Amino acid sequence: MLVMLSSMAAWSADGDTFTTSIGDGVQATFVVISESQKTCQLGTGQSNTSAFNEKAPKGTVYLPTNPNGYSLIKINDWAFYRCYDLVQIYLPNSVTSIGDYAFNNCSGLVSIDIPNSVEYIAIGVFTTRCVSMCLD
Repeated sequence: MLVMLSSMAAWSADGDTFTTSIGDGVQATFVVISESQKTCQLGTGQSNTSAFNEKAPKGTVYLPTNPNGYSLIKINDWAFYRCYDLVQIYLPNSVTSIGDYAFNNCSGLVSIDIPNSVEYIAIGVFTTRCVSMCLD
């Protein structure tokens, strides 16, 4: 009797998203950059859309180096949008890039640990909402 066994490996493709906890009940959305290199980014990069589904991070946040086994190499555009109660954040040494407006409207943010691995910081990373008030 011949029995064939097959294993169904879980795999993702470039561009797939996954959600994982970053602590204190906060769920974050990550996007696979490269399945073959096992890299990902925090957030989808959509304008005015944070990486956090229902509950924004508060206080101090330590981002994981390897969420779901992928190396976190980028904080995507708008990732922390409107995380008003975020006070302090530690980025892992795996991060090499911080996208446009990544910390937009994080009015409570007073400290961020940016590791030496970061090679690129985009425009407007630390802007706050000021358009209507500042242009008058």
